[in-house]
Amino acid sequence: MGDKGGGTEAQQYVWGGAIPLQIHLHDSEVTTLPPPPPALVALFFYFVYLILAPRIGYLPLLVPQIKPFFSSSLPPGVDTVWFEYNGLPLKWYVLCIA
Repeated sequence: MGDKGGGTEAQQYVWGGAIPLQIHLHDSEVTTLPPPPPALVALFFYFVYLILAPRIGYLPLLVPQIKPFFSSSLPPGVDTVWFEYNGLPLKWYVLCIA
């Protein structure tokens, strides 16, 4: 209880952990030709953004980092961001816990 040095190694691992996320635009949202290059690594999807998200965090908190990458490829006036997986919307209040 008296440890003020940041916790045990296990605690630091849990709280400081991150999970890799692959975020991409749905094909119907892309308005630029040719498509922009993928971020960080060439994958089979265009408009891919790869990020290490905090293990204990919320997806909407990542929007300020993600949105600028996709802004040049979106239709004018599109300002809404949502996340889905296999066609099902993800609830914004669910933690990104792996």
